[in-house]
Amino acid sequence: MAEREKIESLARRILNAMAAYKEGASPPAGIDDAIGLYDAEGDTVPLWVTTTGVVRDSDGPILRFDSIAEVHAPKSKSRADPDSSRIALVMEDGTRETIVVAGGRGRFCDSFEFSRFLSRAARLSHP
Repeated sequence: MAEREKIESLARRILNAMAAYKEGASPPAGIDDAIGLYDAEGDTVPLWVTTTGVVRDSDGPILRFDSIAEVHAPKSKSRADPDSSRIALVMEDGTRETIVVAGGRGRFCDSFEFSRFLSRAARLSHP
């Protein structure tokens, strides 16, 4: 199975369980390899999930899976804590990025499953 297909399969298995994730959403111009859209209500920026990375807004740069060195899930599991939605990424060049994934069901935060997806996609993308 090619890397692209593995990423698509991984997204299907992990992200489709989230109410805020829509597989096959129509992407804006400039995003050619979209798999789906994570769009939770509230003050978060929609995240386009592609076969090569994540795009925080349609005009922004892609956070490429093959450029992610580390993924850090939130430390807090309480949905009342704003930090429970922040996923920290350390990129290969040493820069740090934050992705906000604020949705969830009941006491469960989507950020932990999204972190798991990012970790696995990054591992698949590194030789």
